[in-house]
Amino acid sequence: HLLMTGEPERHPVGQYEDDRISGWRENYVYRIPSGEVVAIYDDVTVRVQAEAATRESEERFRGMFDAARDGMVLAEAETGRFVAANGAFCSMVGYGPEEVLRLAVPDIHPLDSLAHVKESFDSLVAGKASLAPDIPVKRRDGSVFYADVSAAPLSLGGKSFLMGAFHDTTERKRAEADVKLKAELLDSSTDSIFLHDPAGRFLY
Repeated sequence: HLLMTGEPERHPVGQYEDDRISGWRENYVYRIPSGEVVAIYDDVTVRVQAEAATRESEERFRGMFDAARDGMVLAEAETGRFVAANGAFCSMVGYGPEEVLRLAVPDIHPLDSLAHVKESFDSLVAGKASLAPDIPVKRRDGSVFYADVSAAPLSLGGKSFLMGAFHDTTERKRAEADVKLKAELLDSSTDSIFLHDPAGRFLY
């Protein structure tokens, strides 16, 4: 192409190896005014290795993100819009993977809790807190469950995001409510009630 048009050419990055050196090179070829053809080789080995390491790190992160048992979601810090979510999160809220990416933080919380949710989100983004406990989460069908949300701010491509892990606390809250109810029933009883374990030790 250069010989026919005289226009400089840039060749894609390729691996070079001889008896002395090896690495990745970017090749530029152009014709100087005297008519001679000149080739310039730019050693881009460090850049290629860094890009490969970044891709490997991103793949490992994505694998852990997708495999997590808790609901994992990545949201833009400024808008609260979701840009990534794992299968566990989609199952929690009842939306498909593509549907979740059309949502933002306010879309998955009851209307009467939005002020508290925004305050918690802002604290997590600012790094003032790492956990927002007992956050009400609204499913697609309108039902509500509670979750402990642990989160950390991070920067990707020059933009700020918040990565959150949603741990469903429904069973824990149900167990706590059962214990509280039993305690209230026992306290309100006029009879003498004793609880003991199989070894005969009194529990209540």
